[in-house]
Amino acid sequence: MAMTNIALNKPVTASGFVKPFAPSKAVDGSITAINRWLCNSVSTSRPATLTVDLGRPYLISSWVVTHMGAVANWRSPDYNMRDFILLGSLNNSTWVTLDTVTNNTGSVTNRPLPTPVMYRFVQLSVTKGLTNNNQLAAVVDLAINGCGSYYLSGLNINANNVALVTNPTFAPTTLNYTTANVPYATSSVNVVASSQDPSASIKINGAAVLNGSSTPVNLNVGSNVITIAVTSFDGTTLTYTVTIVREQGAGLSGLTISSGALSPVFGSDTLAYTTANVGFDTASVTVTPTAATGTTITVNGVAATSGQPAPVTLGIGSNTITIVTTTGGVTKTYTITVVRASDPYLASLTGIQGLVFVKTTYTYSLTVPSATASLKILPTAEDLTATVKVNGNVVTAGNKATVNLVVGSNTLVIDVLSASGGDSRKYTFTITR
Repeated sequence: MAMTNIALNKPVTASGFVKPFAPSKAVDGSITAINRWLCNSVSTSRPATLTVDLGRPYLISSWVVTHMGAVANWRSPDYNMRDFILLGSLNNSTWVTLDTVTNNTGSVTNRPLPTPVMYRFVQLSVTKGLTNNNQLAAVVDLAINGCGSYYLSGLNINANNVALVTNPTFAPTTLNYTTANVPYATSSVNVVASSQDPSASIKINGAAVLNGSSTPVNLNVGSNVITIAVTSFDGTTLTYTVTIVREQGAGLSGLTISSGALSPVFGSDTLAYTTANVGFDTASVTVTPTAATGTTITVNGVAATSGQPAPVTLGIGSNTITIVTTTGGVTKTYTITVVRASDPYLASLTGIQGLVFVKTTYTYSLTVPSATASLKILPTAEDLTATVKVNGNVVTAGNKATVNLVVGSNTLVIDVLSASGGDSRKYTFTITR
């Protein structure tokens, strides 16, 4: 943080002065004997005072008094002031002692403050003047070193109108904080950040906010880092952080299914999902829900363990799988809709001499006598509502289909399509006549 002489050429008043040594000569930056403030009214009961209006609050880090003994023709400790005090004020009425010097002999008094402080007005109060004449106060130059503050004066966080306690307790020079975990139901907090310097700018999570205003900040499940960046008028920035953990609560942190991807992609706050349709042979799936410790889970009413697969039997058609989580009396219900296709198998096939049909065997080769010019076959699906096609032509359940044969090789294809759609079987027969 760049420190400069913030008293230079600022408005200044004094308890008195000897012409032409006006108060303004003490803050004009000139180190000459003629450019000094001189006052002839010093006493312990009535000190001589020199008051500078900095124009706005500044963060003050050090101060420097250049005495008469520092300039040509006056180089003697006799012309240096002995006892004086630096005071600060925000309103030019209530004053706070910032530093005290006694029995000074040096020609330049350069004093850092133990801790930078924020004030608009500064006052040099002289209770014992020059060594050779205690009634005279003389200042060749008064420099106040400081800058605009980038410190916060206050930081408050509340959730649902209840204040969150920060750890550690807020202090302007402490930058990093945490709070106790907040429950899942706490989806946001309000942050109030106030700067020491009213002209400093504040950004919370990158967005500009008004000094001292209440700013809502949304919380994700898990750890959230809130940044508060304070920028002083000279462009210097200081960043505070507050880490808040939003508990998992009754929500899931993960959810997978063994067959088909969830749509949409899983999110803790998304409650309803579907999957791509599954085939008839998928008579069951497993669902794996994951939740925080302390959360109970049921899948279709049966207790489940976080992170472990839970079996679910599927009926034909649409199936709704219900996952309920409970934490501290708060419940949350997720659903997954899975559609299982109806039966696409051929149960039997008659009308082909010598054929031994098995529903899970899909390719056959056989030979018929040359006198067999055609076949009358009866394909029967396990599900009588399924669609059966013989060489591309639909055959109604219970009806026979005529298949003409040429001498040599013939291909017969029987397709069975599930009534619900989403699954099918193809049987291929190579028949040599």
